Amino acid sequence: MHHIRLARTEDLSALPEIERQANTLFAAYGLAEQLSDVPTPIESLREGAQADRLWVAADEDDYHTITLTTLRHIPWNAPWYQRLGFRVLETGELSEALRDLLQQEIQRGLPADQRVAMCCDLYDLSDPR
Repeated sequence: MHHIRLARTEDLSALPEIERQANTLFAAYGLAEQLSDVPTPIESLREGAQADRLWVAADEDDYHTITLTTLRHIPWNAPWYQRLGFRVLETGELSEALRDLLQQEIQRGLPADQRVAMCCDLYDLSDPR
């Protein structure tokens, strides 16, 4: 079973290529220009990892909830996460960090009306129902 966990220093070097490959999929949705500054600089990834804001794959015994930001209208984004048990967070549920992150993403040119924060309780990921 796959697990979500906080990123480690040794994970960082692989992330830019993963981002590059993933971003090619967004071109069909008119987002190639907004994502042209990707991959995220290694220093930014390192800062995210050091601040415990960067996740790569968690032991359900250690973490209870996963949060992420994504796009509403792309099939392998919000709709896919919803099928995995994630739900859209309402504005009043957003932490300051998530509000700031969404604002940064919008400032980079991602469509404000399509950005969404989601969360999932980890026990839901393994619930056989």
